[in-house]
Amino acid sequence: MKIAPAEHLLDLRDQFVLGVTADERQWEYFRASRETAVIQPTRLPPALFRGQGLRHSPSLTSLGRRLGKVPVRRISDLDLLGQAKFADCLIRRIWFSKELQNHPAAIWLTEQRLECFDHALAQHYGIPTGYMDLSESFDVSCFFATCYVDEAGKWQPHADAKDTGVMYLLPTQRIPIRPDALQPIGLQVLPRPREQFGWLVVCGIGDDFEDIPGLQMLEFRHSESVGRYFLQQFASGADLFPPDAMAKVAEKIMSSTAVPPSLAESVVSDLCGQEGGLLAKASEIRAAMVGELGLGIASDIKVFDESLRTQAAAEWSARREQFLRHVEFRLMRSHSNG
Repeated sequence: MKIAPAEHLLDLRDQFVLGVTADERQWEYFRASRETAVIQPTRLPPALFRGQGLRHSPSLTSLGRRLGKVPVRRISDLDLLGQAKFADCLIRRIWFSKELQNHPAAIWLTEQRLECFDHALAQHYGIPTGYMDLSESFDVSCFFATCYVDEAGKWQPHADAKDTGVMYLLPTQRIPIRPDALQPIGLQVLPRPREQFGWLVVCGIGDDFEDIPGLQMLEFRHSESVGRYFLQQFASGADLFPPDAMAKVAEKIMSSTAVPPSLAESVVSDLCGQEGGLLAKASEIRAAMVGELGLGIASDIKVFDESLRTQAAAEWSARREQFLRHVEFRLMRSHSNG
């Protein structure tokens, strides 16, 4: 396959330009069930994009990459160490969801009976999941394809022309929009998915993203000038990763060398008890989490502390008034046979 220069991404921008900013994006409110409603984009984009600074083979989810070099199709195929890693990842994802319940914006969302999509939010905040991120925005995807985070946590342009990045294009008619396949994240109270025009594709732990039917791919050689162009488009990453309290919560969860005992107990037991679940005994998996992964089991872990709650309240207060300003409420006529 011929490898294009990074400058080709600039040539493609006119073809895929969105024409709206994150602030101008339009949303639609509709009732998903008797209990909850969702707020989703008003338009279905003709294509979604994913940019990576490096092509991986196979291209696995963040969860799949953590389980070992040899991908497996089912969690029942994991060895003991893989089972311990899988349980650890799931514990941290559920941990994030539980901490999110304490965020004032999430409390408001629950009161409005709006869907939180906490699993999708976890993905955007660096928690390993079985999702692959996509974006409606070609520019956003170009940023992720041409820039990287350095050891100091700052975004930098890929500068080595010997290295290659990849841009994926997925026509939306090729994959159904449903919870077990393709998901629009919708308008959320936390900023990252909105700023990144986020969508998700659901993948199995060993599924290769590149196997999706209809997926198109452009591999390109990196260029520092192109990376700097997209870096400047998004204020060196600040526009896509605005600082917020839940980002700090997620960082604490992912860096913690211990997990809460209640989650360690319930998650491992559930995984071992379900059909097609983990095959080792729950006690063996918890022992491997301690012995092989070096995890502690601690009950006094404070993540969403008072300082972060104060920060979260201030952030939500600043955003709440304008939160629903671009949301349309559409009335639907129901038909009966009576």
